[in-house]
Amino acid sequence: METAHRYRASAEEAARGASPRYEEFALGVAEDRDVLAFLSTLPELKRQPNLLFAAVKYLAGVPPDYGAFHDFVIGHMDELRQLMRTRSTQTNEPGRCAVLLPLLASLRQPIALLEVGAAAGLCLLCDRYGYDYEGHRVGPADAPVVFPCNPIGSVPLPERVPRVVWRCGVDLDPLDVTDPDTAAWLTLSCGQITPIVRSGYKRPSASRRWMPHRCLLGTSSERSSRSRRAPRPTPPWCFSIRP
Repeated sequence: METAHRYRASAEEAARGASPRYEEFALGVAEDRDVLAFLSTLPELKRQPNLLFAAVKYLAGVPPDYGAFHDFVIGHMDELRQLMRTRSTQTNEPGRCAVLLPLLASLRQPIALLEVGAAAGLCLLCDRYGYDYEGHRVGPADAPVVFPCNPIGSVPLPERVPRVVWRCGVDLDPLDVTDPDTAAWLTLSCGQITPIVRSGYKRPSASRRWMPHRCLLGTSSERSSRSRRAPRPTPPWCFSIRP
């Protein structure tokens, strides 16, 4: 996809109605020959809007307008290029657990979970979050975040979160959310994880509670060997909910 078209589509399909500032930035980049020329020096997979916006925010915060955004990008191309080449946007959107929860809660309990493409493994913590299905509240009272979800049709809403006794993630680039620098980058890529990250890495005791899993380097072809680590007689349920 042409870079300018990618940014225009991001403005119209992702940012519009959700983030006026990033809609402005994406539309600006789509018409900005200087910034497009900078992006052309990166591999195609590294030209995506979320990566550029996260990199700028990581280095300088959110510019007040597109003029300031343009000036920062052009004035800091070497820093941005290095950062964008070495980082990636792993969306880690645990809100997707709201869609997965009715199925997991309907399974024979307890359950074991194995996620392929887990990144930092935040979707493995489905039993630690709160959920609000249009007034039907599920989850622990002290959950750091409550995800709203609008059920359509006859969805079998759970009465409680599943009981998870083992969880493991595999990823080509596994992330440790208990590392402050990694956590800082993730919060720029997906704002909804901010309260989760804050609960997870600031105190060792919280870390053990919120990150009771491992995210290992691996591919989907290795899921069988990983699943054998689950405690018997609980067979692991393998899932992937990344786009």
